[in-house]
Amino acid sequence: MKKQNAIACSQEHVAATLEPHLLRMNAVDAVVNGILVAAALDPSVLLGPVQILVGGPGVGFHAIDGRLRQPGADVPRPRGFVDRKDVPRAARVAVPVLPAAVVGALTAFGTQTINAACQLAIGAASGTPRAEVLQIVARRGATAFVDPTLREALLDAGGRLEGGLLTATDLDGIPATVSPSEATTLSAPDGATRRVFTMPNADVAHADGGVQVVAATDIRGIFAVAAYETRAEGALVEALGLRAPYAAIPVMRGETRTAPGTVLPAAAPIAIVADDDSCRLALGAAARAAGDAMGPREGIPLATLLAAAAGFNFALPLESLFAKVPGPRWVATTGGREGARGTVIGY
Repeated sequence: MKKQNAIACSQEHVAATLEPHLLRMNAVDAVVNGILVAAALDPSVLLGPVQILVGGPGVGFHAIDGRLRQPGADVPRPRGFVDRKDVPRAARVAVPVLPAAVVGALTAFGTQTINAACQLAIGAASGTPRAEVLQIVARRGATAFVDPTLREALLDAGGRLEGGLLTATDLDGIPATVSPSEATTLSAPDGATRRVFTMPNADVAHADGGVQVVAATDIRGIFAVAAYETRAEGALVEALGLRAPYAAIPVMRGETRTAPGTVLPAAAPIAIVADDDSCRLALGAAARAAGDAMGPREGIPLATLLAAAAGFNFALPLESLFAKVPGPRWVATTGGREGARGTVIGY
């Protein structure tokens, strides 16, 4: 029997956790569940960036922006640091947006509530403080960081008393940004026209952390793909079992302050490919973090991502996508008359 739902993730243990439950999820539910399970298993995911693409019949093509934001709302400009060597770690703690982004994706395109989507993750986090954090996310959704337990712990890690910029106003909740995805029209080797959808203003090659990708398709022909990050370094929020990545831009004396709320760059090496009016492929390229013990950091420019998307031969197995286009670790799902399939190739 042909599979009608499929998932693939660069963290294959995440996909394995979701696989038995795919029949009760659409593609967006599956990708959100993947992000949340990753957040249960790795302390750096929940406070890091996430970017999600969605496309398919009756849905259109959309991007959900969950990148980190610059902190410092509703406080005067600090005097600033004179020497970058004196900048405390707290000054690099940014405003997390991931809960709002996954709630926005579910509300607009999913079938599950955030409470339902958190249940696998809560189970995966059992025995760690992250289980309680995810229970709060399940209850409060996009406003999770308004919860006193989370707010106080985050302000202790990145607030003004520690030399940071994070404020209570920053944590009041940033609504998810859902916008049309960026479309690029390309000619395939067989002469067909393809549309490749990416994140608007995608900074594909930028990555201080390890970039992870999760992609899914479902029986309705809906495709979803997301990029999130895992980082070995960051400000430890011990009470929550979380790690806040160093992403905020510290205020330096004599330099223009980065405005609070500014979106901070993050990698988005993901795309959805449409052939005629149908989605056919979701793909992304995962990359290791700098200094990863497994090997050197690898990035991928937008041109390489587009070349892979345009050059893929739908008549061949998914692995053919990777045969001629180098990449750090390719993640892809495809669907159609031949059924749905996901694969991961690379390190």
